[in-house]
Amino acid sequence: MVDGDAACEQHIASYPIWVTGIVNLVELWRVLVAVYGVSESDADAKFTDLRKALVVEDLTAAVAAGALSLRQTYGIDFNDGALLERKPRGRLPSARKKSSPGR
Repeated sequence: MVDGDAACEQHIASYPIWVTGIVNLVELWRVLVAVYGVSESDADAKFTDLRKALVVEDLTAAVAAGALSLRQTYGIDFNDGALLERKPRGRLPSARKKSSPGR
C-alpha cells in the first residue's frame, strides 16, 4: 500500500506539465492571506513562484462561460469549473450532476 504523501508525489511526477488558470492563483493568494495569515509579501512570492513553475492560462470569455455552466450543473465553485473547462473532455472523470431540491 502506498502512503498518501508518496501517492501524491507519484501523481505529480507522472505529469510533465501542470496547467492552471490565473483565477486559481489569485484565489490561492487570497486564501493564503485571509485564511492562513500569510503576509502579503510572502503570498506575493508564492504567487510568483507558482506562476513561473506552472503553465498559467488566461481566463477567456469562453472558459468563463463554460465554468459558469459547470458550476451550475455540478454545484462546484467557479475556479474548479474553469479548471474542468480547460481539461480535454475525453479525460474527465464521470461526475454526478447536482441534485435538484426535493429530489
